[in-house]
Amino acid sequence: SDRLGLEAPLTCWHTSRDRSSDMLSSMAILAGTLGKIANEICQLARDEIGELEEPFHMGKIGSTTMPHKRNPELCEQVVVLAKLVKHNAAIGFETLISEHERDYRSIRLEWAAITDSCQYMCGSLSLMKTILRKLLVHEERIRENVNQAAGLIATEALMFRLGEKIGKQTAHQLLYEISMGARSIGRRSTDRPLVELLAEHPEIRSIFTREALEKAIDPEQHIGLAGELTDRVVARAADWLAAQRDTHDLLSPCPLEESGICT
Repeated sequence: SDRLGLEAPLTCWHTSRDRSSDMLSSMAILAGTLGKIANEICQLARDEIGELEEPFHMGKIGSTTMPHKRNPELCEQVVVLAKLVKHNAAIGFETLISEHERDYRSIRLEWAAITDSCQYMCGSLSLMKTILRKLLVHEERIRENVNQAAGLIATEALMFRLGEKIGKQTAHQLLYEISMGARSIGRRSTDRPLVELLAEHPEIRSIFTREALEKAIDPEQHIGLAGELTDRVVARAADWLAAQRDTHDLLSPCPLEESGICT
């Protein structure tokens, strides 16, 4: 308890099942967050997106029947573990209702749920540590995907710019018709850029130059405060970790990791 920074409870634990339920629900939230990250990596690793990929090395097998595959096996395991921990949290809530002081019909549920969830969390954290430490980020593919969709996703900004001249609703209808027309014939940035369709329209051409249109749909013009907000979150997390390091020995090596059982 000293190592984990835990304090002695004021009363006995037999009738206060909220403590164990709180622990199980906290683990479910943590496991769910890791599962969300892992699932996002799975989605972004699909061939048609190809922006992220979990660590890979020659000799790692993705499929026993299709030699070319590089399945996100580690991420899939994290997602599975998240679902198991989530359902164990429900077991924890079941134990809140018990008869009198020592109802082992409830307490013994915790023996299974807490033990399993702790093991699942250990595995999930270990897997995510491996995934994030060597995560493959394909920047060129990200840039390609963003540029490919740049025209269509910039229509909101164009609408407000046009709205200053012709009114928002009129601008919305105009861009809606052009965008739907582009989609219906499958025009993409690799075929015929949306900017060309916009530049051909008489009403838009009277307001925007070709150069102004290209600048308006430039993805770098739509980053906004994303970088600043990311830095803010990272700084807050770093401060929290530093505070924990000062008050508790929470960041000491895991005994399983030290023994080589858990990496």
